[in-house]
Amino acid sequence: MNKLIQPFSAIFFALGLINVFGCMNNQPLNQKNKTHKQQIHQKENTKQEKLKDFLSIINNRELTENEVLVIVEKGEKVIPLLLDTLDYSSKIGVENASQVIKKIEKGAVPYLIEYLKERKTDSIGRGDLLYLTLLEWITNTSFNYQGESVFSQQKKIGIILSDEEKTKIVQQWIQWWKDNKSRSPIAWCIRDLLSENEKQREVAITKLKKMTNQTFDYDPKFLPKENGQSTTKWIHWWEVNKYKIMTIEERIMEILDRFNDEEFVDKEEAISDELIKFEDGAIPGILTWFEEHECYHRGQNLKTIGYNILFRYGKPVVPYAIEYLRDKRIYPSFKIVDDGWILTILSHITNKKFSYDAYQVKDNNGIIWSTILPPEEKQRLINKWQDWWEQNKEKKRIEWYLEDFKSSDLNTREGAIDKLKQIAGEDFGYAPKSSTEESINKWKNWWEENKALSEEDIFLRTKEKSAIEGARENLPDADS
Repeated sequence: MNKLIQPFSAIFFALGLINVFGCMNNQPLNQKNKTHKQQIHQKENTKQEKLKDFLSIINNRELTENEVLVIVEKGEKVIPLLLDTLDYSSKIGVENASQVIKKIEKGAVPYLIEYLKERKTDSIGRGDLLYLTLLEWITNTSFNYQGESVFSQQKKIGIILSDEEKTKIVQQWIQWWKDNKSRSPIAWCIRDLLSENEKQREVAITKLKKMTNQTFDYDPKFLPKENGQSTTKWIHWWEVNKYKIMTIEERIMEILDRFNDEEFVDKEEAISDELIKFEDGAIPGILTWFEEHECYHRGQNLKTIGYNILFRYGKPVVPYAIEYLRDKRIYPSFKIVDDGWILTILSHITNKKFSYDAYQVKDNNGIIWSTILPPEEKQRLINKWQDWWEQNKEKKRIEWYLEDFKSSDLNTREGAIDKLKQIAGEDFGYAPKSSTEESINKWKNWWEENKALSEEDIFLRTKEKSAIEGARENLPDADS
């Protein structure tokens, strides 16, 4: 029996949730694979420990320029280790951490919000002051908040925020990030050229000059309307150059954000066609974007659209999805984790399912918000999927489905033919309940004729064929 979880208490799901049981499948792991995984896990742990040891110096002495670069090269995922290692009472430690985070820049924003949200601070609010200061520096944005400032030798060293004030400021930053994460820092600054605040305009043009070596004669002392010509030049320059500058993730997010615009409702196919051009590089961003968005938006089921887009990518999604399930956060997402989203994707693409025990979070109407795997169960499932992938990654996805015709499970056979029809636009008379040798042989022959083609080529050919057939159906009869 499932326990109903109220939305506002969902963040405290770790204790007291009821298990939802599936059937168990306890195949023993291959001992060789298990030993190999343990060795990889050990190496990863050793790397993490070495990195932690290296980061411990930040509290004791000033980092050299090369040491800063070594840490920055690790990317934004170093930030939790950095902040967990930091002694907030160490002036030099705070300066070192600030230097690193400012160089990581945009990638640091969600982590800083997450740490602000989780109250990773001390009794006089040194941590909160650091997070807010860095957020404001990186984004050139600030929100008004009250709080008791703490000073030492006339220098502000902390800010004590009430629970209400903390919640308010965190929500403001979360919303800012949702609205701006798909944009480049250059785009943030160009927007700030239109600010009524002179200080904000000054910071924006200073950063733009540093990032682009351009100014277009913009003078922050003048109001936006007096800077009209130079601002227009900046906007034009960005339109011409943005796709050379934006990261793949930013471009993917920009494309997917079109689902939020009314004019892009029912434009799934066009958006999918645009995304597929980025090949495998788009997959992490797609996984994250769809997990972070509500299921329904403007009458569209976004999760279903996500499944369809990722199904088109096919086989390359599998290792990304397994890694995403393992690591969970490509960056923090500020919503309840939904492991069910990733597990459904894996099953949707591979036509395989592994049973699991999980917690389910529901709203007042009984609609499932998310499926959450306990840590041990998650690791068991990751192992299952990793083993399956190691055994099947050399095969093409269509071969996975053709092999499923041999399954004794009706659902597996039904899933296989449904997926093959999506890709090939054919069924060759195959019926999962009563398949014939003739229909299976037709599929085998079709695959022999087509296996040299990429799946995307097969998909496009099927799409073209479907469009032609649709056009024929719409033609008036010769006798009419």
